[in-house]
Amino acid sequence: MAAPRVALGLTSLLTLSTQFNSAQQNLPAVATIKALDIWMFACMFMVFASLLVYAFSYTCFRIKQAEEQKPQSTAIVITSSSNYKKSSKKHFQKPKQSKSQCISIDKTARIVFPGLFIAFNVYYWNTYLKQLLALSFSKCLPSHAGVPTAYSPPLFY
Repeated sequence: MAAPRVALGLTSLLTLSTQFNSAQQNLPAVATIKALDIWMFACMFMVFASLLVYAFSYTCFRIKQAEEQKPQSTAIVITSSSNYKKSSKKHFQKPKQSKSQCISIDKTARIVFPGLFIAFNVYYWNTYLKQLLALSFSKCLPSHAGVPTAYSPPLFY
């Protein structure tokens, strides 16, 4: 489990928020959500969620590691003569979840997060480019049924 991922994730989150703030300052204020808002929110969400998954898997790993190292119980033997002695035999029980399961959460996230980000990119750019192309083609095409579009040449000179 790599600790430098936390530093890289936090740096990425701070960089994304700085870029988002500078982009917002250079754009006109509108009441609706912009495509840039959706993009930046998705990027920040992915970085933050990956940090959360890493924190969860790391905490799980450390807890399971501590459970494996400490004894679960110590047997006390009481004899009929009211003397008791502590048994030196310590019983170790395997925890319900092993460290390998915690590591598998982390390894699964390493595949799932890039896959989700690729799926988001495909959906986002497909939607955005369809709207952009539809808008640009509607401005370039001639008018239909005698109804002029915004950029069609005038009918009479």
